[in-house]
Amino acid sequence: RSQLHDPFNAQHTLLELLDKEQSENIVPDSDSFTLVIKAWTNHESNCAKTEAGLGLSNAAHWLNELIKREDAAIPHSTTSQEVYKSVLRAARQSRSNSRDVLNTARRVFAQCQSSRHHLDNHCYVLLLETG
Repeated sequence: RSQLHDPFNAQHTLLELLDKEQSENIVPDSDSFTLVIKAWTNHESNCAKTEAGLGLSNAAHWLNELIKREDAAIPHSTTSQEVYKSVLRAARQSRSNSRDVLNTARRVFAQCQSSRHHLDNHCYVLLLETG
């Protein structure tokens, strides 16, 4: 298994890229963020119940960071409908009983709704199955 599929390593690598962004003119792109988001959503889908919620929370955080970069028109920083859906899917699959899971899913759904991406039936189904 690749170290970048480990969400902690993937996140560490992205943080290193972000640190070098100003000094070395290395700009993390959408793929960098998407890799970290998907590593965290995969963690959420496969983790022990005691860790449930951590992957979703981190995936939502990095999606928010990517949205901010897209809004700021930072080159090569764009969201996709699939990245929103991956976070919604992780919320649906979460083993956490916390209300935070539903709140996160609602927030991500609203972000997708207000983005340039169109909501499709699958987005609605994922949200409904979360609650």
